[in-house]
Amino acid sequence: MIKASAVITFESKLLLKGESLAKRLSVPHIDAISKQIIKKPDIVSYIRSKFEIKVSKLKVVLIYQNSGLYLVQITKKEFLFICANFHGNTVKYRRQKGGGKNEMIAKATGLSIDSNLSILDATCGLGRDAFILASIGGYVTMIERIVEIHALVEGALMQAVEWGKLSDPKLVEILNRMKLIKADAISHMLSINRDSRPDVVYLDPMFPTRKKSAKVKKEMNVLHNVVGSDSDSHEMLRVALSCARKRVVVKRPKAAQALGCEKVNYTFKGKSNRYDVYICAN
Repeated sequence: MIKASAVITFESKLLLKGESLAKRLSVPHIDAISKQIIKKPDIVSYIRSKFEIKVSKLKVVLIYQNSGLYLVQITKKEFLFICANFHGNTVKYRRQKGGGKNEMIAKATGLSIDSNLSILDATCGLGRDAFILASIGGYVTMIERIVEIHALVEGALMQAVEWGKLSDPKLVEILNRMKLIKADAISHMLSINRDSRPDVVYLDPMFPTRKKSAKVKKEMNVLHNVVGSDSDSHEMLRVALSCARKRVVVKRPKAAQALGCEKVNYTFKGKSNRYDVYICAN
């Protein structure tokens, strides 16, 4: 697991956020506002000037620019930028043209029947599945324990709310059904009062790195490096089964073994992924 080395701010209106995030991460904050850098190639050149990158090493930095917060993975050969986004064209298209209640994730979680379920997304990552669940009608609490990833999602949510208030009230309605928590998922689930348990717990543990199949997508590669492997995913499933009122849904690679020793009640399969559904007896 690789931690961020610094926070760099290129946009004046985001200076306080950059300083605050650097303090949370206990890393240096670099004020690059006076450089007036906007274009990605210029950002790359600036970062290269600040960090010595050896061939066998990689670094991660967080940058604030005019379009929001990005996590940048730096190697000797390339820079990879990732961000969370809840209001861009890709998200908008998925929301408007997606399958809605006919999507596998809706059927797996039960939203295809009851669109008012409370869902705990215990491994939210960049929040894409959580957004889909909320857009179908679910009330989603997202948990992310990695500070850098939590910051990306937090920033994207605030940015999307500001944009939605001006341009898309329906988007704001969806975002209002999403809540983000910085916590360890297992500890959080164990702390939930019995009367406050979610209807569904959704788990999407970090997939194992594929060594002999197609190369992992670049974005997933960055997440693997920052998040590491979810070595406690089996324990997470066990705790989730005692936490959820109705069911636990686990997203897995299509050919992967089921998570843990618990019996899967039924499965929804797609081209590359599947959703294993565990019905709760409690």
